[in-house]
Amino acid sequence: MMGGFGALKAMNDSIRQNRELLKANKKKPFEKTTLAHRNRTNLMDGDCKLSDADRIKLVQGTWQSNRDDMRKQIIGLVISFILVGLMIAGFLAWW
Repeated sequence: MMGGFGALKAMNDSIRQNRELLKANKKKPFEKTTLAHRNRTNLMDGDCKLSDADRIKLVQGTWQSNRDDMRKQIIGLVISFILVGLMIAGFLAWW
């Protein structure tokens, strides 16, 4: 009578298959995969050069965006500090 109902044999078969798959996928240490053989192109080839004025506008726009983000983060931090302070004060007054 078989106690495992074939589960042990299925486990053994799957381990054997996995081991064979791992052997098939082994490669040498510096072997390139098929993804490395794709023809890689520079993404900037078709782009036109920015003029000095456009480059300055782009940098200033980036700085302005960073300033706005920093301002929003600081405002959120101050508001959270105020709310936590009010909650602590309310808890101490209640207690």
